[in-house]
Amino acid sequence: MNTTTAPADGWQIHDEQGFAGLIGPIWERWDDGDTLVLALTLGRRHVNQAGVAQGGLLVTLADRVMGHALRHTLGGEPVATIQLDTQFLAPGQVGETVEGRACITRLTQRLAFIDGTITCGERTLVQARGIWKRLADPHGAARRAFVARFYADDTA
Repeated sequence: MNTTTAPADGWQIHDEQGFAGLIGPIWERWDDGDTLVLALTLGRRHVNQAGVAQGGLLVTLADRVMGHALRHTLGGEPVATIQLDTQFLAPGQVGETVEGRACITRLTQRLAFIDGTITCGERTLVQARGIWKRLADPHGAARRAFVARFYADDTA
């Protein structure tokens, strides 16, 4: 587990299980109470041979914030990314904290359309647009697991 401190007050660890634990810590906060923001402070392990943030890392953060924003909107309903288009607009440097945000633009019974951005201060590093599939969860097990994992502190 990486013990890097939070980027600022109001942040908490997002998740350290699975792949997120390998790239993190990833931090989370809620802007205005309803906008999920994920953040990651770039370290040497996050850069490519050119010395800037690895594109795959930034795409991972975009995918993560977009999917989790959707799952929170759907009360934990399971979803899967089926398409994610990205444009890299600016580099990220070691020591910078990058933030991801998502905006659900359309929601149907089976699909969700989401726009996302990865920023550092006023700079936009990545713009993303994706489609997520809402998955079957006939017995509610995936929804309950998500709620237990990400809302555990809310029940205390």
